[in-house]
Amino acid sequence: MVSLAVRPGRHSHALIREAGEFSVNIPRTCDLETVKHCGTVSGRDHDKFRDLGLTAVPCPPLRSAPMIAEFALALACRVKHEMTMGTHDLFLAEVVAVHGEEIPGHPSHRPKMFPTEQLVYLEGKFWTLRHVGDRT
Repeated sequence: MVSLAVRPGRHSHALIREAGEFSVNIPRTCDLETVKHCGTVSGRDHDKFRDLGLTAVPCPPLRSAPMIAEFALALACRVKHEMTMGTHDLFLAEVVAVHGEEIPGHPSHRPKMFPTEQLVYLEGKFWTLRHVGDRT
């Protein structure tokens, strides 16, 4: 499951509510400038795919939400519940598919996760993830 909090005034809010689905494209450190641009301009006023030279491709089994071909990992999500949480609406969604380059020979066809290259936005800054140990 994935939860996504979106203000009702955001362009993506209406798209998610209408479609009942969305994709989560997981950026890597090499995608930082793309992420910054996407976070500062509205899709209501800009074609971010055209502006950035990105390719929208189908994100099966979703019908209306594409994924970004240039990103290494994407989650296909279907909204199960929506709740108003103060200034944002929280979309709780089931991950119905994961798309990415598979780990060679993995029995469940698990995709490569690139954890040390994935970006996280926290307290106004971008961070990467780092492996700190295995469960005992």
